[in-house]
Amino acid sequence: MNALKVQIITTYSLEKTPPVKNRIIPIIKSYHDLGCEVELISGDLSSLSNKYKEAWMNKRFKHKTVKPIGASKKNFLFRAIEELYLSFRIFLSSTYSNTDIKVITIPSMFLTVPLIFFTKESKIVIDIRDLTWEYLKEDSILRRMSKKILRWLISKGLKHADIYTVTNKKELRYIEKLSPKSKCFLLFNGISHSRFKDLVHSETNAISQKIKVGYVGTVGIAQNLITLVKAAKENPHIEFKIVGEGADMKSLINFSEKNNLSNIAFLGSLSWKEISKFYDEIDVLYANISSNYATAVPSKIFEYIAVGKPIIFGSIGESREILKDFRGVMLIQPDDLDQLLIALDSCCKTIDQTDVEYNRLVLRENYLRENTCKLVASKVVKHFKLN
Repeated sequence: MNALKVQIITTYSLEKTPPVKNRIIPIIKSYHDLGCEVELISGDLSSLSNKYKEAWMNKRFKHKTVKPIGASKKNFLFRAIEELYLSFRIFLSSTYSNTDIKVITIPSMFLTVPLIFFTKESKIVIDIRDLTWEYLKEDSILRRMSKKILRWLISKGLKHADIYTVTNKKELRYIEKLSPKSKCFLLFNGISHSRFKDLVHSETNAISQKIKVGYVGTVGIAQNLITLVKAAKENPHIEFKIVGEGADMKSLINFSEKNNLSNIAFLGSLSWKEISKFYDEIDVLYANISSNYATAVPSKIFEYIAVGKPIIFGSIGESREILKDFRGVMLIQPDDLDQLLIALDSCCKTIDQTDVEYNRLVLRENYLRENTCKLVASKVVKHFKLN
């Protein structure tokens, strides 16, 4: 019997978007390990195998790139047109290969739209990493109309899927409502086995005399880190360090400089080796997801848990529900400076080692990427072979 041919399709660049790469690589490898021929099509400038040179990439794996156009800094309409154009180019490129299964992985809200217009020649799996179209603002008539049209278009495209994979229960309910008779599998965000192994060696040392609070991840609108920067203004005796890049970085630095804050450092992007060392030096880890992004579950929280340090997390959504299963996490309301200040005042001792071991056990059993991806890929292949 010939090997199943699987295409993984994304408009994002894996090289420039680590969260996308962290999710897609285990998916690719899971299908590859099941004996499938795998082709990745993405908005990269160069082939993945040129950089990563992993042994499994030498056989039954191809990477086709579609050069993206420069990201527009104009309004949403221009960015939408550019991304929709890229989605059609990538989908057209995918039609040149004979494929049994197409795995369309999004957060790109436009990648499902071509499904409305192209003839369906393969089984379709839509991997939903985030319901990004539901985050669009509705604070004007034009924006409400735009969101309504986009929601209709995306929903129409989504209905062409044979199987869905989602990252959390809220997304699962969304799909069950949209397509009640469809197959839908949970593919949680999580942490890779290699990173988990690195981080379990982190020390849970006693809090130093001057507490160090750290953040690692995207510095964007959804994270709204201005709350953390304002906390630095109110707590000159605490050191704050932010690792990462994003659209909100400039405004945070401007606020810091305007208020002459000497106890906060913006470290930019770091290598994994540098991040691992950073985790060792930090006493308390912070994360926040604004209420407008309630369905988002950032994979960074699983790294935080593996480290074994106290965590302050602002969220009201799915990530909050997941974190209730772990110990030593202070859950506060998102974007709430008063609650953050109270939480910082209470960070006077480390998380109990018994709780650290319990948390790592939960991670190992439920949130290792390779394990969850392999399980879901097996279910997908089995479903299509039986139907």
